Amino acid sequence: MRTHTSEKPFSCKLCPYKSNDSSNLVRHIRTHTDSSSLAVHMRTHTSEKPFSCKLCPYKSNDSSNLVRHIRTHTGEKLFRCELCELKCQTAVV
Repeated sequence: MRTHTSEKPFSCKLCPYKSNDSSNLVRHIRTHTDSSSLAVHMRTHTSEKPFSCKLCPYKSNDSSNLVRHIRTHTGEKLFRCELCELKCQTAVV
């Protein structure tokens, strides 16, 4: 729902970055500490997108985003709600 409301309650304490999802904030925080994550982060500034989908024009600066994207083609749903039968392609926080 935060995607639709533009609410971004998760803030980085080291820079102005804000996110609507706590897992995105965790990933972002690594850009301040981990050199490989820094390399991925730097691609956001250079617009370099070395990871390409073989089924459509989608490109990404991060291999994990490509893996997540490919699920849109396969329909694979790895995450299941503990309370009901809902299954999702991405984890819900």
